[in-house]
Amino acid sequence: MAEENPNQEDSKKSEASITQTNRINSSQTVDFKFKSTITVVALIFCTCGIYGLYLIYKWVEIIQAQSEDKGESGLVNPIVAVLASVFTCGIGGLYYNYKIPERAAYITRKTGGNTNPGRKGLKPPMKELPLITLFGGIFWIFIDLIGWFFTASLLIWILLPVELIFWAWVFLSIERSVEYMACIHDPEE
Repeated sequence: MAEENPNQEDSKKSEASITQTNRINSSQTVDFKFKSTITVVALIFCTCGIYGLYLIYKWVEIIQAQSEDKGESGLVNPIVAVLASVFTCGIGGLYYNYKIPERAAYITRKTGGNTNPGRKGLKPPMKELPLITLFGGIFWIFIDLIGWFFTASLLIWILLPVELIFWAWVFLSIERSVEYMACIHDPEE
């Protein structure tokens, strides 16, 4: 039996990692680039949430591309995701805000996780992000309903700044989760 040289074994692992990284980055034919924190938050507030629909579109699009590279099915068509968000008065958006980081975490694990050299220097997203998004979104829907029906919208106005901060954090966290999955670095770092 011939034993393999440890250096050859390391080079094989390195080649596999490089191939895996190239495969991840090959799906970046989808126009998806790093967005600064200020840009994401400012556009969400300035467009009264419409930018959030654009983000859902782009997130689903990049996850579709990543999934197709792996020969798996991803999420639905990005246009369907946006229409579901609009026509269900936000319930569809809540669903996709849960599924996108969940699917991004799955693809991240399948492509080497923290050991992937393309993710070196990137901060991994929190593992509980999908659940925080889901239960936080349900909480705020519940608070909004109580505010509309029982307090003549007074509760909504009192808690509006906290709710806006929560949703800005959610969109920013999901953005960073998708950037981590796709190995997209901040160009200024």
